[in-house]
Amino acid sequence: MSNETSLIMKRRFMGRILESGLLIIAVALGVGAAASGLSLMFHTKEYSQNLLNSAEYKEIVVTTRANVEDMTYPVVEKTPNTTTLTTADLKAGEIIDEVLYSYVVSSSHIRLVTEESTNMGFPREGGANPPQENANPENSNGSSSNEMQPGPPEGGDNMGQISEMLETFEDIKENPDYLVPEVEEIEGVEVTAQFFDAWGINAQDGSLFTSSDYTGSSNIIVLGSEMAKTLNTGNYNSVIGKKIVAWDKVYKVVGVLEETGSKYDNYYVTPKKEVSNSFFMRRFGDTQLRFYVDNVNQLDTTATQLSDWFTTQYGEGQVEISNPREEASKVVSRNNGISFLILFLSLAGLFIASVNVSNILMSRSLRMKKHVGILKALGASKKNILMIFVKEALLITSIGSVLGTFLALPLSITMEESLGLGDVSWVYIIIGVFMSSILTLIFSVLPARQSVDIEAAEAMRSAG
Repeated sequence: MSNETSLIMKRRFMGRILESGLLIIAVALGVGAAASGLSLMFHTKEYSQNLLNSAEYKEIVVTTRANVEDMTYPVVEKTPNTTTLTTADLKAGEIIDEVLYSYVVSSSHIRLVTEESTNMGFPREGGANPPQENANPENSNGSSSNEMQPGPPEGGDNMGQISEMLETFEDIKENPDYLVPEVEEIEGVEVTAQFFDAWGINAQDGSLFTSSDYTGSSNIIVLGSEMAKTLNTGNYNSVIGKKIVAWDKVYKVVGVLEETGSKYDNYYVTPKKEVSNSFFMRRFGDTQLRFYVDNVNQLDTTATQLSDWFTTQYGEGQVEISNPREEASKVVSRNNGISFLILFLSLAGLFIASVNVSNILMSRSLRMKKHVGILKALGASKKNILMIFVKEALLITSIGSVLGTFLALPLSITMEESLGLGDVSWVYIIIGVFMSSILTLIFSVLPARQSVDIEAAEAMRSAG
């Protein structure tokens, strides 16, 4: 009897191939739209949770007004800015109970010496770009450190010695103590000690900085997990202790950060040195003090306390206090609203498609009364009859769901990229397809109940 029901189902499906094809398309559209909506909602929830749990949005940021974009303020006379924030100002966090960590994170970049750049010429001491003993405090790697004298491989040479060393660049390429990357510039940050504690970042290989590294003259660097692979052609296990030649100094790699899933995977990190209280730093410096507050409900209170402290120290309007979490919360609220709206519309589309599929399958089952009557007269049970319609519904739903999966992928990519959520997760798409398919299958099987309850004699009379 099982073979007989399968043959009947096959004849039903192939005998109305156009109708069956339209049913599959309806299922694919409904499942694809609903799966992309569900995937968007799941991804939005995960993204929002990770965003608000990030240390970046548990910080109060203090910077000078000179570092804030001019459009932030109206065109009125401003108080002259004479303030330079230094690492000494981190003591403000020590007197505020809510502040757990205080640190500095300053953006930086390093121009690396590559084979291509040396072919174009390297600045020699006394040449077109000679180093100056009292050079401007902003060094060539874009940092705000006053440790400007380029160091040797171990930290105390000058530009002329690096220049001489690079005259034999081929020897450096073959020297296992040096990394010779193909990229000409890398991005990173200069930090003070408590940065690693606040972000929960540890060294996967090697070590982080010691307290003496923040005050000494050594040029050391820690690489993010992805940057280490990039600089060492995909393998970071052997970079510890190697040297990287930049245009102003030579850095020694002391560690590789564990993977964090954040931007720091593609960054380098160097110790933040003290900055000078000079006109140059007041005008162009980018030092930002960051105060980490574990209890996010206390962020506004902490911001007020920090504002009072810096006003007492430097005067009214000399620093800008900002709470990045406020903007992050707005982004989260916007993304949640958009994702719920899209989910509602996609589920409405799935419901409409499922109802239409159910109606068409019901009309097809009513046209099978004669077959049902014959099968029952031959001794077929209700279970055998039910399996005819279940197999048909399962076949249509399965094919439609597979097509819907490939439809959901581009929809998910478009929607999630527009909200800035990052890469699409196949896991969420598969979960969405599974949930949508179950709902569609339930609607597809419902018409079978009406056909199963038909009596054999009644079915034969109505067919005649």
